[in-house]
Parts: sequence; C-alpha cells; structure tokens
Amino acid sequence: MCESLPVISLLDMDCFYVQVEARDNPSIAGVPAAVVQYKTWKGGGIIAVNYEARAKGVTRQMRGDEAREKCPDIVLVRVPEVRDKADLTKYRKAGREVIEVLLDTGAVVERASIDEAYLDLSMLVDRRLREGEVVKPEKMANTHVGGDEGDRSQVVNDWCKEVVEEGGDDLRLAVGAQIMEEVRAEVFRRTEFRCSAGISHCKTLAKLCCGLNKPNKQTVLPQDKVASLYKDLPITKVRGLGGKLGHTVVSTLGVETMGQLAEIPLSTLTSKLEQKTATWLHMLCKGRDMEQVKERELPKSIGCGKNFQGKEMLNTKEKVSLRLMNLVEELVERVEEDKEEYSRVARGLTVGVGLDGEGHVSRAGQLHSYSVPIIFKEAFSLLSRLNTSPSTSQEWTPPLTNLSISAGKFEDMAGGGNTKSITSFFSPASSSSPATTCRRPGPGMDAGRLVQERGNSTATHEQGTTQGNEDSPVSRTSIKSFFKHKAHDFIENKTNEDILERKDDQRGASSATQEQSTTQINQDSPVSNTSIKSFFKSKAQTYTEPILDKDHDLKLENEDRENVKKVISAQNDINKITAAEDSTHPDLPQPSGAVPKDNAADDNTEENICVDIAELIPSLASFSPSLLSLLPPKLRQAAKDRVRELKEREKPGSLSRYLSKGDGGIVGEMVQCSACRRMVSPFSLPEHMDYHYAQALARETGGVEREGGKRKREEKEGEKNKKRTSDISKFFRKK
Repeated sequence: MCESLPVISLLDMDCFYVQVEARDNPSIAGVPAAVVQYKTWKGGGIIAVNYEARAKGVTRQMRGDEAREKCPDIVLVRVPEVRDKADLTKYRKAGREVIEVLLDTGAVVERASIDEAYLDLSMLVDRRLREGEVVKPEKMANTHVGGDEGDRSQVVNDWCKEVVEEGGDDLRLAVGAQIMEEVRAEVFRRTEFRCSAGISHCKTLAKLCCGLNKPNKQTVLPQDKVASLYKDLPITKVRGLGGKLGHTVVSTLGVETMGQLAEIPLSTLTSKLEQKTATWLHMLCKGRDMEQVKERELPKSIGCGKNFQGKEMLNTKEKVSLRLMNLVEELVERVEEDKEEYSRVARGLTVGVGLDGEGHVSRAGQLHSYSVPIIFKEAFSLLSRLNTSPSTSQEWTPPLTNLSISAGKFEDMAGGGNTKSITSFFSPASSSSPATTCRRPGPGMDAGRLVQERGNSTATHEQGTTQGNEDSPVSRTSIKSFFKHKAHDFIENKTNEDILERKDDQRGASSATQEQSTTQINQDSPVSNTSIKSFFKSKAQTYTEPILDKDHDLKLENEDRENVKKVISAQNDINKITAAEDSTHPDLPQPSGAVPKDNAADDNTEENICVDIAELIPSLASFSPSLLSLLPPKLRQAAKDRVRELKEREKPGSLSRYLSKGDGGIVGEMVQCSACRRMVSPFSLPEHMDYHYAQALARETGGVEREGGKRKREEKEGEKNKKRTSDISKFFRKK
C-alpha cells in the first residue's frame, strides 16, 4: 500500500493592511480603500488595496493620485512613520494574532510572511478519519475545486460523492478542506480578519490554488487536476521560479508554461540543468515539491532597512550616520520587545548596503548590548570598511542606495544560550534532572494546551534535597545544590582520610592508644563537618543573592563596615571550631592571603583573627580607603599588600586583568554582580559569574597550587623522594 500524501494548506489574509486599518476605523470597512506609505509625492506609494477599490480599477502599482483618478471616492490611509520610515508595528502584531489562532488548531504551522502561513493538516486529517469524519458538501460552503469549471455548488457536490466512494488521497483533501473552513471561521471570530486558503498535497500547489478564488474563499486542488492547472500557467508564476532560476529554465529549455515543462523527460532536464534542480522540477511537474512544513514561530533575525534612490542616495558621512542612527533606534525597540516577550537576546549583528553601481554587500559583527550608542558604533565601524573615500574626507564613496541592519543568533536568557555555567561540569551524574518536554498542541490535544512530561525521579530527588532544610528548599540545578554536594563529598573524603592517616601513624601502638585515638576522631569529625557545611551554605547563599538590584543606594563605606564585621565574625567562628584539627595536621596548606594566627594568644585577641584578605577585597573596584581605618593593625597591613597586588595585576601585560573584567567596557543597561558588586553587561554576566565560581572553588578547596604560572601536582609524603625511573631488568623479562 502506497504511503498517503500530506495535506498542506496556505492561509493568506485578504488585503491585510486595509483590514487592520478598517478594524481600527470601521468607517472605511466596505468602501474603496488603500494603504499608502512613505513620500507624499503623487499621493504616496500604494502597498495594499481592498477588493472594493480593485473593482474600480485601482492596483498596487499605482500611486495615490492615480488611484483617485480611477476611483474619486477611495480612502487613502497612510502608514505611520517614525524616523522618516514606515512603522509596520501594528501590522506585525495583528499578524501574530492570526498565528496564535492557527497554533491553537493543533496543526503544524509555518509563518511564511506577515500575512501568510502554511499549515500541515495531515495529522488532524488522520485523527478525524479515525473518528469517522463524514465529508459533506454543506461543510464546504466557501470551497472551490481547482481545475473544474461550472457551477461551484454542483462541482463540489459531484466531487464529494466521488471521494467518498473512492477514498484515498482525495478523501484526505476533502477532510482537510472541511478543517480549513473551520479554521478560517475561527480566525474571523477572534480577529475580525477575513482570509483565503489553498489546500493540496504540497506547499507550491497550495500557494498556487490559494489565489484562484479570492476573497474569503478557499480552493482545493486534487492530484488529478494538477495537469489542467499547469496547462496555461506561466513558469515564472510558480513559487520558486519567479526569479533568476525561472528565467534560466525558460531560456535553456525553450518552454513558457508548466504544461510544456511537464512534457520534458527527466533525462533531458538532467542534461541541461544541475541534478538537484532537474529532480526538483521533475517532481514539481508531478505535483510534489519535497518541502515540509516546519514550525518557525520565532523569527531567526529581526531587522529593518530603507532604500535611497536618486538625490536621496547617501553620499556623505553625515547622511550615513543620520540614517544609520534611525535604523539602530528602530532595531533596539524591536529587539527589546522581543526580549521582553520571548526572554532571549541576540548575539549577532549584520549590516547590509546597496552600493551604487556595484550591488549589495553585507558585513557581520557581534552584538554585546541593546544600547543604541554601542550598536551604532559597531555598525558604523562595519560600514566604514566599505567607504573608499579618504579618512579626512566627509564624502562617502560609493554612494549607498540601500541601508539595512539586523540582529540574529538569538540565545535564551534563562538557559544562558549555548554558554554553560561552570557548575554544570561539577554536578554529580546521579543528580541530572530529566528533561522537561513542551509540545505544541497536536491531534488529540485540546487547543492551546502544552503537555509537560517529567520523570518521577524529579520529585523524589527534590524531596531528598530539601529534607532537613524545609525553610529553604534548594533546586538541584542551583549553585546551592552544587555546594551541598561538594560539602557532602568533602566531608566523607576528609573523615576517611583522617582515619586512614591516624591508623598508619599509630600502627603498632597499644590497643588502648588506638581506642583513644578513634574516640578522638569521632569527637572531631562532627565539629569539622559542621564548619565545612556552614562554609558551603554561606557560599551558596552568597552566590544566589539577586543580581539585578538596580536600586542599590547604600554607600560603599557602610558596605565595607558591614562586610568587615561579617567576614571577621565568620572566620573567627571557623577558627575556633577547627583549631583542634589544625593542630593535629600542621602540614595542611593555609589559604592564600590569610594572616597567620598566634597560638599563644587568646581566642579573643587581635592576633588570633584570621581573615582571607582576598575575600575581603576581591577587586580594586570594591576597595575603599575608608576600609583601612576599620581594620586591626595586622589586617590593615595585609589589606595594603592586597591592594598593591591588585594594582600589579591591572598593569599592562598581566593575564589576570583579562580574566577579572566581565563587562567588556560596556556602558548602558548594566546589572550588578552579587559577588564583586561591579556593574556588568547582562550579555556577559554568565561568563562573569563563572569566573567567580572558579575563583571560590580554587581558593577554598586548595586542590591545585600554581607556581610560576604552571600547575603543581600535590604529592603525598611517600612520593616526594620516589625516583621516577624503571628497573632495567623489566626490559629483559621473558614473554
């Protein structure tokens, strides 16, 4: 049994711009009207004409004054203009309203333009046939059958009887036609816009038959009617053949219509055209184009442009700057709207120009911010490479006949796009959460419903994670969860290592001594575990504080005072708890930048305070001279040394100066980093936070030390004097 052909439909809004204006102003509904834009010269250029005006002889190729001569009572509506350019915002929003209705039907929807969309109805048709859908002529009150002439009602009645008896792909088309009648009625009910449709087995034929009976009608094209449609159809009128390829086919093969092209065998097409083109044309003549309807709700790029002809050509730097600034401002408005609606940001910037007498050229760059001055600077820099005039000249050569700018390469804000957080590489394998799948409404689903599938293990894991800390539930993908896992692993490893070391050191001692040592270990471990847990908990809370605090009005001096108190208090608590353990392990490395404590001094004395200066002063941006007056003498000297060290790093040639800057020198819309309090661009915030995570991880675990910029592997005591040579006898062993 042959595989069923798909059921594809094209939905096309009737004179869409005029309908949008008529909805805003009902007085022009039902009267001759047209929408014009740009210059008022000769009444402006017509971009949309309703069918009442077309009946009077008005076409889109006319200008406003000429249209008035044909139809004196025509209403001309001008497109809103912003920055000397047509503003199509309300038409785009109206187009999105229609797309929302189509998505709710459960069909696969591909938006083709601002007023067109393709729908793959195959799955909906299959479901209805399983449910016993009956084909009735009364359900196709506005449907025409392509390729047949005569009374519409009679033709539809005869065709319905035929498809019910024979079944097959024509029956599927009939069910698809009934579905599109319902879809078009729903679009009108929810948006007040009327539309036409074409139903066939491929996108090309659906588009062709859509325009056969307009407005507010639809046409279905069965497979056996394709030949009659192709008979007198010019090749250049077919989708995909209206440009250079179509003219090449006409001149190379010596044919004018699709009917003539269908008579040429595949071998002849292959001998005169490329293999891929020949195969596509051969299948198209049989009513198939091998194109699938692909969901594409969100645009891959957002752009704007303008043409400049004759005296309006841009031939000076001043003109180019002015027009480019207008386009940048429009682009920023649109990408900001896209950002708010879809929670994504663009990373790529493309600038295109039409050079007088040389054609079109484009240049690509990066997008780091949605700031108008920054985007303008980047775009103008890209354009300047195309200017052949001397740098001292104010002229622009060659003049520009077109200027466009677009943003693309979108990345989700929530997921950080393609940039992974550093914590993802340290997450335990068992804690990886099952993916949440969101589906578009499909057959068997209610319209507009999203189905979410989650593994049962998600709830189980979250319950285990939050047990014992019900007041602060932690998501396993957060940084808190990461530190929790690290703390647990560190505690187990630490306890096991302590036990093994002490057993080795005390091997051969009396059983009483061993029991005493074991008891001491059991007493020390809980204290150590508590200190480690408290550290990771405080770290997790530090790095999960809100980062978008734009109303940060506290003074730096007050912040320094509070930070000093918090850090000293926390460090003193840790020192008291871990004092016993440190005394039994004098070989453990001390944190870099820490002030050594005096064991002979009392715990409350100044000399016993141990503070990590690197944490107290993470960067020069967070340092204030008033901080020194708040510190004890020893810490004050350590703070001065820390400031001197940071200044050395900021000198040219230092690698750290590149690692510590997270904002790229960008001004404009900035957010505050919760770790170092610096203002950082939201575009580079994930990488900036990863740097802090890596710093904290390296500083606190002490797993790897660096000397002279090279990694130094930690060696156990027994490996320090071990020779890394092999016994020569191993080379003489018998195999």
